[in-house]
This record gives sequence, structure tokens and C-alpha cells, in this order.
Amino acid sequence: YIVDNTSSKARGLHIIPMPGFVISTPGKVEEVKGKGNIAEIINTELQKYGVKSSIGAEGIELPNDVDFVVRYDDLWQWDIKYYLHTLNLKFIGRNDGEVIAEGSYNSSIVHNYPNPKEVIPMIIRDIFNSPQKSK
Repeated sequence: YIVDNTSSKARGLHIIPMPGFVISTPGKVEEVKGKGNIAEIINTELQKYGVKSSIGAEGIELPNDVDFVVRYDDLWQWDIKYYLHTLNLKFIGRNDGEVIAEGSYNSSIVHNYPNPKEVIPMIIRDIFNSPQKSK
């Protein structure tokens, strides 16, 4: 069960004009309408691994056949256009609420405008290829 965020976090740039040059500093982080169809991409990628999944809203009663919940946090950064700066995925057990697996992506200053269609398959591949947590 993938909890679909209705909003994303985005950070613009604060531009300071100076004589002969411009200084840009990261702006404040704000809530914006959800970007990137992240829940849909996670759903598609999980199905490639044979995981039956569905997308729903926060606070909805989970269907009986749900074993875990996927939650994500995304941060978009402005650099001529918005790009996916960070993405964190957590797979959380239905019964105990413990994190079963997690993965993340963090962009660097030098980037190629990463987007969820490129990043999510890498994160999920890493999660499925990592050793299982033992209890």
C-alpha cells in the first residue's frame, strides 16, 4: 500500500544581485502541490518485482491483504527548473510499524536534472538487492 502524498516540498533560490555578478542562496522550503507522480512510479516499479500494490491516501483503512506500507518524502530544488533533489522511501510493516527497508537518493550540486522516473527504479533496485533485516 503506497501512501500518496498530496504535497511535495520545494526550495527555490534567493537571488541577490551584486555589481558585476549574482549570488544565489537556497530559499526556504515550502509545501507545494505534489510533483512527479511519485506514487504511480513506485507502484509500477514494485509490480516489476512481483509485488502487488495499490495507492491510497493517508488515513484510509488498509485493505486486509496489505503486508507493508510505503511512505516517501520528496524535496525539489530550483535550478532553471525544478528537479528532484532528494527522495526517501520507507517500507513499514503493517502490524508493528517498524521500518522493514528504506532507500534514498540525494542529488549533488552537479546534476543532470534528475526526475522520479530515473531515481525510483534505482532506489527500489537497491532495496530489493540489499540484505534483509533480521529480527
